[in-house]
Amino acid sequence: MTRKGVLSEYQLYKDNRVTGYIHNKSGKERYVHIRFVLHGADLEALISDSHTITILQPNEKSKFDFIFHEKSKKPLDVEGPYIRVRNFEVK
Repeated sequence: MTRKGVLSEYQLYKDNRVTGYIHNKSGKERYVHIRFVLHGADLEALISDSHTITILQPNEKSKFDFIFHEKSKKPLDVEGPYIRVRNFEVK
């Protein structure tokens, strides 16, 4: 997924763990905010989480690794089979 020269790749693993990276391939500083949502086959959201990088320098690559936590408005009691990006904002 690319937006304004910022490339994002990610993968969902067992236990609701997400790993990936954000790579600024543009020639400018970029503010990047990505919000992921974990959901079931019926597209009902189980939980959402965010990963934010305030400033990404030109050609800078940042890795991320997080787990969707159970402390949320919608408690997570099952593994979610799918993940999607709800918001990918680049300025």
